[in-house]
Amino acid sequence: MSEHDHSTDHHEFRAELERSNRILAAISRCCDVSPAKHDSRLDRATAVNSILTKLKASGIDFQLSDRGWVIAEKHGTTVGLQELVENILLTDPDLRDAASVQAAVSSGGLEVKAKSDLATRAEKAAWISRHSLREWEALPLNRETALDLNPATMTAADVARLSVRQKTELHAILLTAHNGNLREAEKAYGEILRRK
Repeated sequence: MSEHDHSTDHHEFRAELERSNRILAAISRCCDVSPAKHDSRLDRATAVNSILTKLKASGIDFQLSDRGWVIAEKHGTTVGLQELVENILLTDPDLRDAASVQAAVSSGGLEVKAKSDLATRAEKAAWISRHSLREWEALPLNRETALDLNPATMTAADVARLSVRQKTELHAILLTAHNGNLREAEKAYGEILRRK
């Protein structure tokens, strides 16, 4: 072996490092195009690494295509990385920049999903006049994490967060997917509950 040859360990290390950098770069690109930005007190590297940690903790795995594209998967099903990153930037109290969300709502780039989406009393009053006080009172104070109603990727934690109405919707989705076969729909529901 010459001094210029490298061990298999070295090549595997370099390949994994390149893979990790591609994943981080993909998350960073998603942050760039998201209407919601990360907290300005965090540098980009800290924010991107934090998002990656949160994605992995929620069961997201990453693959690279043969062309080097980053593919996000949950339980073997491809999921949209942009949507996942935006959801974290919109809902995570440690990462979200409330001012960027409010600016995106004011410009029409985002819909109002929480009371905190509106910055001023005038904006809040205008929203109530266009909608109703009942709708205003129904809004949560802060944005909540989007619910996963996809039976292929849903977990027990997702089911625990569902309202009664949403659980009924899920059962209808499962029944439809299994052509009305209640036994198969219940089996699919059990599979969801076994996923962590």
